[in-house]
Amino acid sequence: MIFLNKFYAIVFSAIVLSSVFTGCASEDSSSSSSKVQVTTSAESVPEVASAVKVTELPTAVSNVVTENVTEQTSEPEKTAEKHEFKRENDSFICDEAGILSETDIAECNEVIRKLYNEKLLNVAVVTANDLHSMSPNDYAVSAYNDLFSGRGSGMVFLVNNASGNDVLYLHGNCEKYISQDDKNEAFYWGTNEIVTGQYSKAIKRMLALAEKCPDYVFDNAGLFEAAQLQELESDFASGNGSAAFLITSNQTEIPNDDLIKEYYNRRFSGQNGVMIMLDLHSKAIITYSNDTVPEAIGEAVKKANESSAKSDFAAAAKTIAEAVK
Repeated sequence: MIFLNKFYAIVFSAIVLSSVFTGCASEDSSSSSSKVQVTTSAESVPEVASAVKVTELPTAVSNVVTENVTEQTSEPEKTAEKHEFKRENDSFICDEAGILSETDIAECNEVIRKLYNEKLLNVAVVTANDLHSMSPNDYAVSAYNDLFSGRGSGMVFLVNNASGNDVLYLHGNCEKYISQDDKNEAFYWGTNEIVTGQYSKAIKRMLALAEKCPDYVFDNAGLFEAAQLQELESDFASGNGSAAFLITSNQTEIPNDDLIKEYYNRRFSGQNGVMIMLDLHSKAIITYSNDTVPEAIGEAVKKANESSAKSDFAAAAKTIAEAVK
C-alpha cells in the first residue's frame, strides 16, 4: 500500500521531474494543491451486495461505584457509525466525492472488467471527501474487505479528498507483481493528472499496474514466492495458453466443483481451456473444462494429488506445469 499527499503535488513535480524521465519515481512523495477533486473506479465481480456497511465499535463509559455514591450513572453508548460504499451503475466504482462523469465511469469499468476476467483480479476505486474517522490505509482496506470479502487478489485505489493522501492498496497476487518503483512512477504522473482534473486518465494509469500480474497462474493463497510463480507462469504460458492454474484456500460454503467453474467461466469466457485448482484447505487438486481435459494433464493431476496430500505443494505444481508446457 502506498500514499501520496496532493498538498505538495506541483512543488514535488518540479523537484523530481528530471528523475522521472530517467525512470525513477519518489516513494510516498508529496505533491501539489491542498484542495483537489479526485476520481476512482472499480471492477465487476461475481454478485455482491450493492451496499456494504462499515462499523465502528462504540466507546462506552463503565459504571463507577463507591461507598459514598448511592446512584450509579453511565454515559449512553454511542451508536456505531455506518458507512455504505455506494457503487455506481452496479460497478465497483464508488464515486463518493461525486467527481466522475458517466463517461469516466464507463471507461474505467471497461478496464476493470478486463482485469476481472483475464487476470482474475478484484479491483475497486473509491473517491472520498470523508473517511468517516478512519485513516486512508484503513479506509482502502475496509473497502476491499467489504466489497470482496477480503478474498482473492486485487487492489483498491483511493482518491482521498479528505486529507489529500491517496492510497493504492494491493492484496494477494498483486503484492508480488507490482513493484515499489512502478507504484512510485504511477503515483507521480497520476497525482499530476488528478490535480489538473484528468480523473479518468489518472485512474486508468493506476489500474494499468495490474497488467503486470500473471495471465495463467493465480496464487490467491500466497503459497509461492515470486521466483516460483514466475517459473510456473512461464511454463503455463508456453503451453499455448490453454490451461490456467489457481491456488486457493477454500474455506467458504462454496463447493470446490462450483468454485472452479466460476473461475473457469471468467478466465476462459468464450473459449475452450482447462482450469486446474489447488485447494490448500482440502489439499486436493481438481480440473474443469467445457471440453475434454487432455490425457497428459489428467494423469499429471492424479500424480500431483499424491504430493499435495503430503503437503508437498511445490512438487505438485511442478508435476502439473511439466504436463502443460
